[in-house]
Amino acid sequence: MRKSLSIIVLLLSIGSITLMAQPRKSVEELMKEAYELKGNEIKVAYKTYKNGMSLHPILHSIERCKDGTKITFLQPIYWDYQWMYYGPGYTIVDKRSGDQYKARAVDSGIPLELLTVRGCNGKYIFITLVFPKLKKSVKYIDIIEFPTPIDEYAMPSNNTGENNAYYNIKVEDYLVSHKKNPKVFK
Repeated sequence: MRKSLSIIVLLLSIGSITLMAQPRKSVEELMKEAYELKGNEIKVAYKTYKNGMSLHPILHSIERCKDGTKITFLQPIYWDYQWMYYGPGYTIVDKRSGDQYKARAVDSGIPLELLTVRGCNGKYIFITLVFPKLKKSVKYIDIIEFPTPIDEYAMPSNNTGENNAYYNIKVEDYLVSHKKNPKVFK
């Protein structure tokens, strides 16, 4: 018994393990720290959410931009006030090379952290994550939400604990292009 206790103490003294040993934050603490989406940051999708539908975000589109890659999800909103977590664990994995592209931010400069939204019950909203620029040679990808040490204590108690994953995605099937200043023909 004494030997196993000393092993636990040793593990807890290691820096990376210490972070995971922290107690779960209270709902009040999370509410203060969470980033609440407001006004123009909320883009309501064309699809409505009905009870019994999946609680997981749906992959909507992939956009290759000058400075990075944008992956857009349709996030179901099934409560009037809802938590969403888009953290640094989101990763694009090139199926051929194994290269990994880590999420940098949510579009519009919103930080990668616990998000909240109010007043969108029964709707889907668009959430776009920004990643480093994919190589042109990338044809098939996996999008995986890897757990991070922060996930253990920075999540609301009603979180399902399931990480999102999208496998064998053909980039071309989801590719969209947006021109900022389209030409106007008269």
